[in-house]
Amino acid sequence: LQFNYLCKLYIKTKFPPHLDIEPTMACNMKCPMCFQQHMDLPKDGYIDFDLYKKIVDECAENGLYSIRLCHRGEPLLHPKIVDMVRYAKDKGVKEVFTLTNGLLLDEKMIRGLYDAGLDWLQVSIDGVGDRYEAIRMPAKFEEVYAKIKLAHKIREEEKRIRPILWIQSIWTAVKHDPREFIDMFE
Repeated sequence: LQFNYLCKLYIKTKFPPHLDIEPTMACNMKCPMCFQQHMDLPKDGYIDFDLYKKIVDECAENGLYSIRLCHRGEPLLHPKIVDMVRYAKDKGVKEVFTLTNGLLLDEKMIRGLYDAGLDWLQVSIDGVGDRYEAIRMPAKFEEVYAKIKLAHKIREEEKRIRPILWIQSIWTAVKHDPREFIDMFE
């Protein structure tokens, strides 16, 4: 509520209710709409885990409600991404979520994120079939779709309420047939 409404009411809190932390700027895709394709930015490097812990410690001490582990890089490339989720949850952060392109979602990664306490798993799927593959290079739609289905299957088998699986797309990738996209991921 604070994150969504206080800013609209011009009410400033003593400490932010939410923080985005970018685990890495590295990415395993070459999406044409991403600014990384058009700027000379570092293509590797990861946030130091001790620095991350220092940030989370300060945030937890000040009652931070949520952390999103992502920005422009692919957060699942960070070798300690599961530990990052677990650390924030252990420190009392109420909601921890990440946004991924889904390429690295295998059974080990999914179970690790779930067991660490991830609250939201947001996956960018821009279109279906050839349309997706033209945007999300070098990914193959059927492979990423199978990973999403696996994430859902594991969540259902373990009777978990969280993480909430959230699929997102850019409008231009689905506007020709939004029902097809909705039906696939419903």
